[in-house]
Amino acid sequence: MRCTKRVWLLLLTAVAWAQEPLSVVPLQFDAASVRAVQPEDLAPSRITAGPGRLKAQSISVGALIAFAYRVQPAQIAGVKSALGIYDVEGKADDVYSRDELRVMLQGLLAQRFRLKFHREMREMTVA
Repeated sequence: MRCTKRVWLLLLTAVAWAQEPLSVVPLQFDAASVRAVQPEDLAPSRITAGPGRLKAQSISVGALIAFAYRVQPAQIAGVKSALGIYDVEGKADDVYSRDELRVMLQGLLAQRFRLKFHREMREMTVA
């Protein structure tokens, strides 16, 4: 009986070594649209995320970053308000969770707005 267990362990180990490492493909939308909103076309700002779809209407870049990275707008530094207001829509061919859609939005922000970021600790006053 002990001999059988050892053989299985050796066979499982050999199979594990023979497998190639999985490549990680970042989540991304299958189709995405980013359009600047003209002042006369402004609507109430909102972001909706459903299974496989994200839609942001009349939203600032700072608000998109806050949503994508789960931070408060006051925690974001270096975003110019002059970047404008946008309508953003992302569609995926599969069903994804809200958190997965946030990751897809992070990629879209990096691609379309050339967003680069880092996290740092800062002391701030609390009102």
